[in-house]
Amino acid sequence: MGSNVTDKSLVKRSSAFFGMEEISNNFDKKTGVVQRAHKHKKHSFEDEKQIIRDLRKIKPFMEVCGRQSESLKKVPKNPIKKLNTADILKWILHHKMLLHYEL
Repeated sequence: MGSNVTDKSLVKRSSAFFGMEEISNNFDKKTGVVQRAHKHKKHSFEDEKQIIRDLRKIKPFMEVCGRQSESLKKVPKNPIKKLNTADILKWILHHKMLLHYEL
């Protein structure tokens, strides 16, 4: 890029080309580009407050006789010892590749 040329100015100038959006959308469809959802602009504190109120009512971390998750009985005391590092590495590499081609 030359002097005084920023990414923002390039995007602004290139978006002026007639039909550029249609061409790029068509290219995205043909190449299978994943459209990411945009993040919420406004944070919803009311949702968080409602979740906190619900959790306070049920007190999920307080021991109550007869209330236990079946899946927690199967959790080992030290889960790290049970990990298969070859499988984890394979999973990580697979997902790195997915992310690479998604962008």
